[in-house]
Amino acid sequence: MYSQKPSKINRIIVGSLGIVFGLSHLALIQSTINRKSNLPLINLPVGPYTSYIASVTEKGYTIRYKSHSPKIIETEKHVDRPAGFLGLGKSELKTYEQSVAGGGSGSVSESSELTAKQIACIKAEGSGEATGKLAAASITAPITPTLTEIPYVGWLVAGFFNMFGQKQGAEIGGQMARDFQDC
Repeated sequence: MYSQKPSKINRIIVGSLGIVFGLSHLALIQSTINRKSNLPLINLPVGPYTSYIASVTEKGYTIRYKSHSPKIIETEKHVDRPAGFLGLGKSELKTYEQSVAGGGSGSVSESSELTAKQIACIKAEGSGEATGKLAAASITAPITPTLTEIPYVGWLVAGFFNMFGQKQGAEIGGQMARDFQDC
């Protein structure tokens, strides 16, 4: 009703303006990409332990560069572990370690041989864990038949309860053995 077909001249004019507008945008993008900067390009080696500060102007630049920064890396660990009779107490273990950046441990001797005390501690902990598992299994054994009566998932709950009890018994037994050996 109100529609008129645009004349052929109007279509040519609108099409020409669209082409000119598109080409001007492409030329603008091309000139922006190819623009050369007056600032110098700096390509410094960068790694996990390097730092630098660069001030760049059109007149020149200044660089402060440090490799192996920091030179010594410190690590601090806090571990709360059960201690005392049946693991009812708490013992806090703090470990401080320093190492040189880029590898190496900062220790005086890097011998891989264990001392007699370390071997005794490992043996004591292993036997304590085994005894703790055995004791926990004997404690949880009378309860598991009751848990198997739970419909559909009783067998799963009983197995989980037994395995969880053994894991806790191993942790407590190993900790008690370490405490008795002063490890």
